[in-house]
Amino acid sequence: MENYRDDAAGRRQSSLTPDAQEARRLRSQLVEYDGYLQDMRKANMKNVETLDVIQRYTDKSAAGIQSLTEEGASGMQKLAEESLQGIQQLAAECTSGLRKFSASGEQGLSDLTEESLGSLRKLTEDSLSRIREAGSRNLEISDRVDEIRELLEAQTESLREMQKQTDEFTHRENVKVYRNVQAVVVEEVKKQTDEL
Repeated sequence: MENYRDDAAGRRQSSLTPDAQEARRLRSQLVEYDGYLQDMRKANMKNVETLDVIQRYTDKSAAGIQSLTEEGASGMQKLAEESLQGIQQLAAECTSGLRKFSASGEQGLSDLTEESLGSLRKLTEDSLSRIREAGSRNLEISDRVDEIRELLEAQTESLREMQKQTDEFTHRENVKVYRNVQAVVVEEVKKQTDEL
């Protein structure tokens, strides 16, 4: 059955005039060019979709980085408040102890004062150490945020440049195909006019 079709197609092909064969060839070439155009449009659309996805991820990353920075500042504020409350509580206890032991004499007062001052110094040093540590972590996070922001900006710019190049390439190819189609149509019209 297939041989019959091939044989019938071969007889039809040979029965066509050279102009008709050329017209058929040009039509098939037009169909092929149209297929190429469709492929280019699909690739262009895919590039636009990819750029949109990357833009969404960039926006989400920037929002996450902003949230992380705000949490770090909030944590530092909370640590400072806790330290201040601890110092105030220790001062209150020291004052209470001083009043309590003031009756027992200068020696007891002196010992209690030294002990209270030592505790106060230790608590103050611990609090300052925590605050410095939180500050250095915030600086590290801030530096990382800046690095990530720069990388995201560079990547976004690179994608925009790729999109621009893709658009330019697609335009050039579309112009080529248009000119080829135009030439085929002009040639076909000329042939048909000559035949008439």
